[in-house]
Amino acid sequence: MNVDNLFCIVGFPNVSKFVSVTDPIISGDDVQTFLQRLQQCETESAQPNYHNRANVMSNSVMMQQMVMPMPSSTIQVPDDSQQDTHVDDLHLYEFKNILLRKKERLMLPIFDIEIPYRDVYHCKIGAATSTSIYYGYEDKKDFEEVWHSVEFDNVSDFVWTTAPIVITKGQLEQQFIGQDKLTYTLKGSTTFVNLTKALDVRVQLDEKVSSTNSSRFVRSRVNYQTDQIEGKILVVNYKSEE
Repeated sequence: MNVDNLFCIVGFPNVSKFVSVTDPIISGDDVQTFLQRLQQCETESAQPNYHNRANVMSNSVMMQQMVMPMPSSTIQVPDDSQQDTHVDDLHLYEFKNILLRKKERLMLPIFDIEIPYRDVYHCKIGAATSTSIYYGYEDKKDFEEVWHSVEFDNVSDFVWTTAPIVITKGQLEQQFIGQDKLTYTLKGSTTFVNLTKALDVRVQLDEKVSSTNSSRFVRSRVNYQTDQIEGKILVVNYKSEE
């Protein structure tokens, strides 16, 4: 099949109605099977307890995409200087002279650029002192969750829409590092994606009540008191590098 002009939508559209349907390009199903699955999905979506289906373009699908061969060099990458046609957060790109043979899979590059990145470590710290302490037991984590991430700037002429992302290492022989979801990133702004949990970096939060106000108040038949909390964050790097 030869397509002179192919228009592709890039973005994060609402596909919840067909969330359990896998892209036929990935699954290799024929048209009849694909249409049957669409009809079955519409029937299931009309039922009351329809939820928690498999995610379309899920992580397993992204793994399959990663090992696909790149398209032929004859495919033209959209010009960076060309303004894409977009409606809100959906962007439309045009490809010319696309050749797709029977049962063949294809990946289309939107653009190809090199950008610098920075290795960073993220840790989201919540309150260590739980209300359960006042009920005679304590639910406290030993260490906080730390993620090794890469941070980079969108230096391209395109908006990066929300989509799954695969991180690899190397050019000729790509080694899989991790996968995450890239959030909507404007041109010139900064974003990051998580690679893996940083088990060699430990973050511990210690909180204790430094003072208590003797006066109490009642709200919705529950007694409350005001405490002054003192917190300390301990960060230990067990890695061999700074």
